[in-house]
Amino acid sequence: MVGDDEFSPIVFNIIRAFVEYNQNPQMFAQTIYQAKIISRNTELKSIETFCDLLIAYTYIQLEMYVKASSIIYKIIKTVKIQGMQLIEHFAWYLLGEINIREKKLDVAYGMLNNATIQLERQGKASDFILMLLKYSMFKIMMFTGNYNKAEICINQAKYLKRKYNLNFNFDVEPEHYPLYNQDNSDYPDENSQDIEIIEHPVEEEREEQ
Repeated sequence: MVGDDEFSPIVFNIIRAFVEYNQNPQMFAQTIYQAKIISRNTELKSIETFCDLLIAYTYIQLEMYVKASSIIYKIIKTVKIQGMQLIEHFAWYLLGEINIREKKLDVAYGMLNNATIQLERQGKASDFILMLLKYSMFKIMMFTGNYNKAEICINQAKYLKRKYNLNFNFDVEPEHYPLYNQDNSDYPDENSQDIEIIEHPVEEEREEQ
């Protein structure tokens, strides 16, 4: 049963999205959107922004990369002003993942490497985000044939997983990372990116604020 405090309905909807709708992107996004609206009404800005990132994550899972990137770039612009550093780094991680999936590996490497350096310099690093960044860097190194560097990255990610007993699975199967020739890019058709999975697009809301 949902509690009476302002946090309970938000947490309830986020947990419900992951537990009940993890395999249903539209329902996942709609449920996260409910948490977002509650966060906005209770002026919990950081949680509202995190919900926006989760909605962008849903677009990534649907391979709607243009839509996801549009949301994430607007979030980064907002959090830079408001000083939400961990949310900013998580946003850069998601952008890195988009570029890996689109095989824009040089772009992905630059984003992820910069985010990693900033995390370590700030001294407020979230080890969970750092683990995700190391895992993404592992993917890039595998796709580009830098197997020694890939091993270093995945070992660092595994260390952080063990350190905090995190429930996270790494895909380390070599056959899932064929060598990629970046001169022969095969990017997704952007004309297929115009589907909405929630009734009120996140980026349009941010422009109105």
